[in-house]
Amino acid sequence: MTVVVTYEDRAEAFVGVELLARSLLRHDPGLRLEVQSPSDALAARLEGLDHVTVVPTPDLAGRHWNVKPAVIGRALDRHERVLWLDTDVILCGPLSPVLARHSPGTLVVGSEYPDPEGIAGRIRTRGFGLHDLRRLPHSVNSGSILADRSHCEVIKAWTRLLERDDYRAAQRRPAAQRPMAMVGDQDALWAALLAHEGPLRAVDYFLPGREMLLHEGASRFSVAHRIAVLRGARPAFVHMLGSYKPWDFATAPDPRADLSRYLHFVSFELSPYAAAARPLASAIGDPAWLRRRSWMARGLDAMAFGNVALGGAPLALLASGLSAAARLRRRLRR
Repeated sequence: MTVVVTYEDRAEAFVGVELLARSLLRHDPGLRLEVQSPSDALAARLEGLDHVTVVPTPDLAGRHWNVKPAVIGRALDRHERVLWLDTDVILCGPLSPVLARHSPGTLVVGSEYPDPEGIAGRIRTRGFGLHDLRRLPHSVNSGSILADRSHCEVIKAWTRLLERDDYRAAQRRPAAQRPMAMVGDQDALWAALLAHEGPLRAVDYFLPGREMLLHEGASRFSVAHRIAVLRGARPAFVHMLGSYKPWDFATAPDPRADLSRYLHFVSFELSPYAAAARPLASAIGDPAWLRRRSWMARGLDAMAFGNVALGGAPLALLASGLSAAARLRRRLRR
């Protein structure tokens, strides 16, 4: 049986862990969740959720997302197969059918974009001084990872990259100043998968628009993914990417003070994450950030008759158009 596993030590994100736990109970009550954390406060928050086991891990405190391979490795000591999910992930449908589609021995990771020529992947391997031994057709996102005990060696290889002095030095710099191969833990995982010399039977993906949805501002839940949902795709979970998290909007931002933050706020109010979380609001104290407060979000939602894929579509179209215009300007300058 697959066990879902996560880790958290940041107090402001504990609500994300609870939403993940409660969404599992709502959509797939047969699945268990293992939460590794050094926090007694988080353990207390999850009391009464019988499908949740909290494992104290005081030695992992402060490692942020670089903690993932350690958490996955420890979980695999106890379970045959585990699914890592970030704490900004929420279920929006049954997860077990998605897991059943991936055969044992297959390592499954999230993805953000195609990489059919392997160009982005080579940037990661070369950045670590490694060589590609295989090609992966998509990027690697470490927000969702399905692994079993046959993958312990590649998990250890990932750990070794995260422990390198050059990677650790890169992590002390602002994200915008880091080498592309060392922006974060998922770049190291990408390199480890491409360069792994041991047995690795297969690598597969949780693809956005099919098995999961990405949301970050107006662009990540793209027009194409919205069309896929309208045509019948039933993703199982939503991953809220980026620096803005749902719980950051306890106070509605002023568009005159920070237009970018305000647009992220509106996009969140129309997001599939918000739609999946709102039925759970009363169980977590009915926080203000789960209410639709902006006139723009209320208007777009009303025009879409409450359809999540349609409600944010105008903003997604605008973001797509602005992105295309920016690409055209760059080409014309060459």
